[in-house]
Amino acid sequence: MALNHLKFEPYSGVGVVNAFKRNATTGLIDAAGYDFGESTVFKIKRSGSPVEMNTSRSTDRGVAFRMPGTSKIDVEIKCKTLPPFIAALMNRGGWSEQTAAAAVTGWTAPVVEVGQVILLPSRNVQAVVVKDSAGKVLPPAQYSLDAVGGTIRPTDLTTGAPYTQPLKVDYTPGAVKVMSALAGSTADEYQLVFNGVNAYNSVAKSVSCWRARFGFEGEQDFIMEQYGEYTISAALLKDSNRQATDVGGQYYAIYEA
Repeated sequence: MALNHLKFEPYSGVGVVNAFKRNATTGLIDAAGYDFGESTVFKIKRSGSPVEMNTSRSTDRGVAFRMPGTSKIDVEIKCKTLPPFIAALMNRGGWSEQTAAAAVTGWTAPVVEVGQVILLPSRNVQAVVVKDSAGKVLPPAQYSLDAVGGTIRPTDLTTGAPYTQPLKVDYTPGAVKVMSALAGSTADEYQLVFNGVNAYNSVAKSVSCWRARFGFEGEQDFIMEQYGEYTISAALLKDSNRQATDVGGQYYAIYEA
């Protein structure tokens, strides 16, 4: 296919970023991949550190010799949505599920004042009933409950008083999904595939990054005024299962029809 060297067209890309778990031994993809969702940035960042030697034979001490040094390639992805795979990548975490457990009766809370918060030992709690030590029920209108967080905040301990402390709580722990930070593998590697389209002329473009290892550095906001945006970075490593002479090389390839 001949290249068109007179093809002067602007490019504004949109598309989908996917990640496929890479077999560390064979370099092959042997499992289904993951969609990054709404991605606002997919960027390849290149940098180099050439080795230079200055001359000592003249007062300008200019560069007399230069050879290639370390070449570094990184990928930066920014997402507006957080599917489970991306959340795990950002936190180098692993997802698990705590199943629903048997009902708990009479869990003893610490002594609490109005406005203070009680933290239950379980999350996603169901069938919550708050009583005082004498068995008098505290009406639900007199406390606020965050079921998933497992917290209770008494807002009125005067109406219907007296209430004998400590308060007691009956509840049933519900099932909850848990992402444990820094519990995932540090050796996981992925092939990244961007399938995009030039919004200017609807011409397709695809990028494959053969061997990406994601970093842990970054930030994750949990309170914001606008929709959140999350930055994920990965280093592109040399894929030794490929040859430099292979179509697509050993780092990444750009495809155009």
